[in-house]
Amino acid sequence: MKLQAAYLALATAFASGAALAEVTISGDVTGAIKVDDRGHENKDGVYLDGTVGIAGKHELGASGSQLIWAGSVGLNNSSGSNDIEDWLDIKDAYLGVQGNYGTLRAGRMMMPSYDAQDQLYTDTGLAWLAGDYGLGQGTRVNNMLRYDSPVMAGFQASAAYAFKDFDDEGKGSGKTYDLAARYRIGGLQLDGSYQQRDGVTDDIEVGGVSSSQTFDSKTYYAGARYTFQNGFGLTGGYKHHEYNPGSQYEQGEWLAQASYRRDKHGVYLSYAHLDDVKLAGASQNDSGAQAYAARYNYHFDDHTLAFVEGRYVKNESNSALGASDNAFDYRGPAGKDASRVMVGLKTYF
Repeated sequence: MKLQAAYLALATAFASGAALAEVTISGDVTGAIKVDDRGHENKDGVYLDGTVGIAGKHELGASGSQLIWAGSVGLNNSSGSNDIEDWLDIKDAYLGVQGNYGTLRAGRMMMPSYDAQDQLYTDTGLAWLAGDYGLGQGTRVNNMLRYDSPVMAGFQASAAYAFKDFDDEGKGSGKTYDLAARYRIGGLQLDGSYQQRDGVTDDIEVGGVSSSQTFDSKTYYAGARYTFQNGFGLTGGYKHHEYNPGSQYEQGEWLAQASYRRDKHGVYLSYAHLDDVKLAGASQNDSGAQAYAARYNYHFDDHTLAFVEGRYVKNESNSALGASDNAFDYRGPAGKDASRVMVGLKTYF
């Protein structure tokens, strides 16, 4: 249980400084029953996903700045393995400073572009085709510097640069660049993000098979949201992917969502149109898809909600996408539709 032992040692070391710093423990856990149609193979059963983290901050004298640090571990049973090590992964592990100039961190953490889309679509039924979708796209990356600006007149921006990953072993340059920006005024919110990865070596999973590949990739997103005073909201965006492990793969997608949030109730209706895939610049006929999602949240309080969620993917004759959190985890033939229905609970602490 090397991962558990390493995290326990990390948490113990951080907690030992509690007398000198403000230390908090936080996280979230989602538990659900799901019915998954993944082509030739169904994957029905219990869904479990969560994060537990410890974080701290310490005043740096009279400078007005604070030293900050965090470490977190994730839990997910999607692998189907009986080995608990396959359920766990290290998420954040960083050290940084913050003040009225913003926040600067170094270590392992979320990329700004993923955070931007996650903020828009998490717990709405569309995250799997927003921040989570895209071959070669980096979510958390090791060996990274990240800066987040303060909010200035409704505008906020973030930038990150990841050096060569320690596990690239000389196979590529291993650099990642990432930018995200947001502007809010009244009920309007505008978002944009861009990520570029050059010569990165990473594990890519398609159809349940994971393999180490060295590749270049580019991903960008642009979108808008408007929230009306009566609780209705409209969100739309365009996301584009380029992925090249030796030959160029390219695809665009359009995202649209209508929402209503009032008191304890939240309703989300979502649609995604995935364009035909381009390989080496040539469009592959009937390789796109249409996806639909509906979700209802009932909020018991600010920390706990119950939800019902349904997803449906209508694949064109040369498309093979699934409705699980990893849309590329699909086991059926091209052209077969896929779906997921989940009923569950989520709590934050």
